[in-house]
Amino acid sequence: NQTISSYVVKAKSASATTEAITRLNGFLAGLIGQDNGYYDVRSNNEYMDDMNAQLAMQAAVLGGIAGISLLVGGIGIMNIMLVTVTERTREIGIRKAIGAERKSIIAQFLIEAAVICSIGGILGILLGYLGTLIAGKLLLQMILTPNVVITLGAFLFSVVLGIIFGLYPAVKASGLQPVEALRAD
Repeated sequence: NQTISSYVVKAKSASATTEAITRLNGFLAGLIGQDNGYYDVRSNNEYMDDMNAQLAMQAAVLGGIAGISLLVGGIGIMNIMLVTVTERTREIGIRKAIGAERKSIIAQFLIEAAVICSIGGILGILLGYLGTLIAGKLLLQMILTPNVVITLGAFLFSVVLGIIFGLYPAVKASGLQPVEALRAD
């Protein structure tokens, strides 16, 4: 009394699978016809290929979202550092007037950008760790802990991101002329 919705056919080898699919398609086309119903003959390899394609698409979408988020965050860091350069123009002028080299001013601003991003990275790691603990306990009834290597990699990535996006403001600060910087309010 139950309708059969699927059959499983096992081939002798992977090479015989293609021939079996071709023969089954021909047999079912003659048996069912195009007007009487629908059938689909597929191998497990096709299901795996479809699953891999879906996972690759999800990874690309999530990677794109993460990339856009990092770009926006980096631009935010750059803006903060540019405001810092503007606010401290007089200090930069004084440092340059008493003999500070370009590389020391660049290093100062890069260190500040790295510190800002490292604080943000630590806060993000702590929130992620807390979220993982809560989600693991509520959804899976187990305690999950993030991988230490991935956590350290995320922290280092945030510091490197700060250095990359802090480079332009640092170079801009080091290029100020002492006389013009001292005139600034």
